[in-house]
Parts: sequence; C-alpha cells; structure tokens
Amino acid sequence: MDAETIKKAKQQYEKAEKGKKALKTIFGKEIFSSHMPTTFEQACEFNGVTPDEIIPFKTPKNGDEEAINAFARLIQTSKAIKNKKKLDYDNSDQKKIFPVFDLRSPAGFGFCFTTYVWARASTTGGPRLSFFTEEEVMHSVKYFEHDWEKMIVE
Repeated sequence: MDAETIKKAKQQYEKAEKGKKALKTIFGKEIFSSHMPTTFEQACEFNGVTPDEIIPFKTPKNGDEEAINAFARLIQTSKAIKNKKKLDYDNSDQKKIFPVFDLRSPAGFGFCFTTYVWARASTTGGPRLSFFTEEEVMHSVKYFEHDWEKMIVE
C-alpha cells in the first residue's frame, strides 16, 4: 500500500464519527494506532529492548562515541516510528523518504526539507534512517533532532 493511500486513510479515520471499525478492517488496525514514540525509552519499549542494551558507550569520552550513541538511538526510534516495518529496496515504486539538514544556516543546525530516493544507489541518512512517509520524517526530526545533530555534526 502506498504512502499517499495510508495518509488519506488516516485523515478519514481522524474525521470519521462512524466507520472507524471498517477502516481498521480494510487497512489494518496498526495503521491507525499511534506507535510513534516521543522518547528513546518509548521506542525501546515498543521494540522490546532496553536502553542499556542499545547504547554502546555508557560514558562517552569524545564526540565520536557521542555520535555512535546518537546513531544507535536513531536506529531504535526510526524502527519504532516505522512500526518495525522495513523499506523494500527491491521495490523502486516505494518511496524512501529521509530528512535533509542545512548546516550552512546562520542559525546553525536545522531541518531543511524531506525528499525521497528514486534511485537505489542514492541516500543520505542511510537505509536504516529512511522512512515511508513525510509524516514519519517530520516526527523523527521534531522529537529526535538532538540525536540527528549529534550524529551528523562533529
């Protein structure tokens, strides 16, 4: 099912006074559940792991170790935001959306825009940090921007 159809189904679900049960039957109830975490701990709980299992450097000694920890947190939060679903890189019709950040901004690090990959060889955040929908990207950036910044900026 493509992202646009899912987006429209979610919009109808939010507006519906009746028919929510039918939408859940047609599209699956997981599409309408709010699985998107707002904290790393919520993501870990959703994924069935503990933060201690995930973070490789309990006491980071330098920027590299902080970046690796941020990447580990982003893997877990991205997995939870995508409801544990994996992108299909053999499916060129499926959009793979990732955030793009502008490091040249006078204000410093900041979210710039989203885009999708139309060629399999092209990506910025990496497949683990790509998403199905722009809504998922925006959620990740809104709640986990600090980790994106730690991972990208030295």
